[in-house]
Amino acid sequence: MAVVIDRLTPFENFLFSSDWPHQPMVIYGRLLLDGPLDLERLQRSLSLAVARHPLLNARIIYRGIIPCWETLPRTPLRFAPTTLRDLFNQPPIDIRKERGIRVWTIPAAQGDQTEIWLEIHHCCADGLAILQLIKEWRDIDAGSPEEVKEAQLDQQEFVKAELRRLRLRGEHKIGWISKRQIQRIFRFYRTRNVVQLQNQEQRTQYNRKGFIERIPDVVEQLKDRPPVDGIRWTLNDVLVCAAYFAMFRMAAAEDVQPGKMYRLGVPVSTRDASRERELVANCVSMTFLDRPAIAEPTDENRLELLKSIATETGTLREHRLHMSMLHTLRAIYPWHWLPKSITGSSMILSNIGRVGVEMNNDFSWGENQLASAVLFPPLREGVNLAVGVLGNGPELHLGVIYNNDYLSDEYVSRLVQLMQDEIHRMIALVRPSGGTADGLNAN
Repeated sequence: MAVVIDRLTPFENFLFSSDWPHQPMVIYGRLLLDGPLDLERLQRSLSLAVARHPLLNARIIYRGIIPCWETLPRTPLRFAPTTLRDLFNQPPIDIRKERGIRVWTIPAAQGDQTEIWLEIHHCCADGLAILQLIKEWRDIDAGSPEEVKEAQLDQQEFVKAELRRLRLRGEHKIGWISKRQIQRIFRFYRTRNVVQLQNQEQRTQYNRKGFIERIPDVVEQLKDRPPVDGIRWTLNDVLVCAAYFAMFRMAAAEDVQPGKMYRLGVPVSTRDASRERELVANCVSMTFLDRPAIAEPTDENRLELLKSIATETGTLREHRLHMSMLHTLRAIYPWHWLPKSITGSSMILSNIGRVGVEMNNDFSWGENQLASAVLFPPLREGVNLAVGVLGNGPELHLGVIYNNDYLSDEYVSRLVQLMQDEIHRMIALVRPSGGTADGLNAN
């Protein structure tokens, strides 16, 4: 019997209301496994992993005007073949009729590898939850063939009280809205001239495209992170600065005028406030960073922006300002409309973390190896470019997805190349052996 879990959280409702057929709110996860594998066995083990998690076996229904989760029977997953071109433009998951996960296979470039793509609705899970699911899948698949084949999908329904506790996870201890959070909300509300990345306008059948970019040696080079003028910074701060300067270097003359702002939408994990970390769920908020364009950036500009970004992100953590969007959505629930001045972004940059941390630094998959994992964040209406960053050993793997109606292939390729260049420029500036001497203070 189906069980109504509870109404959607405000952030889940925001994602659900942002879900459109031409811009579905789904996360794509690409796994590259060394060696040809038994797909029947992989289907079975993944079905067992998915069966553990209520939100991956549920759909969204309405109770009056309130959207709620309702459980679905646990059924086996089936892998479907596709191509990379078709993958991002398949008929979208209709979370009102089906569960929020699909699995695809694509012929790998090398015949001795297996390429599997997960398509998961963002209402059901965030990037860290997907990595957790991949680890569980790997662990189940490591069992004996008899165990995997004979295991039964758990058909036991959770009682409503148990499922209701899931609603506390991402927003538990959100607390009262603070003066600083109100100020931050109104600051973005007043911003009217956010630059939208666009260099063409057309209508195509395949309007969404994606590709993977690898950046080697970044993690190793940033093992030592001396403060810049006494300000401590993180890899995420470097990535944010690199994205900004890449956009600045691609900016048209009219987008460098006074008053024009470039905005990065940055997902932020709220799992430190979650009591259900072991359950696949959506424990994320969104924060935004605004900066005016710099026409001809110098190394001094780069160091100043790094210090500015590091200071702002430190303030975000200290005063829990990343909760501002959750407070806003909670205040207007169940009415989800938000002005674009609050949510509109030039680009989404999602630094998800490191695969090794989530996989306990064990990349084995039975007798084979997990060669690579990449996640692609969703595109929202009005945002034409999103980049997911995932650490794979010493490399950063970027999952780049974009709206080809408004951004050409050449534009996106050039911007990502510039982002790589800016990452290496920033590393040269902040490493003890490189950069300008007056910009560093290693105390």
